[in-house]
Amino acid sequence: LHSISQEPVTTGRDGWIFVLRDGILYGAKKETDSVPRVHHTSFVGGECVQAAGMMVLDNGVLQTLYPHSGHYRPKEREVLVLLE
Repeated sequence: LHSISQEPVTTGRDGWIFVLRDGILYGAKKETDSVPRVHHTSFVGGECVQAAGMMVLDNGVLQTLYPHSGHYRPKEREVLVLLE
């Protein structure tokens, strides 16, 4: 995966939060201790999404993907949409 500037993304071992909406993947480091706060709902204003969770990337290569969002409460099958 690449950033908007086309650089390969490395998230670090804590990973990034993500949502998938209309085939577009949005992701960033979760920020709850500073302003602005970044949560899963930040990407699409709380609207419905196809998938949500956490991902760990190393130089653009997916290492770990798991369903984890307090707002969207995704199931594994929803996160697997990313792998199809």
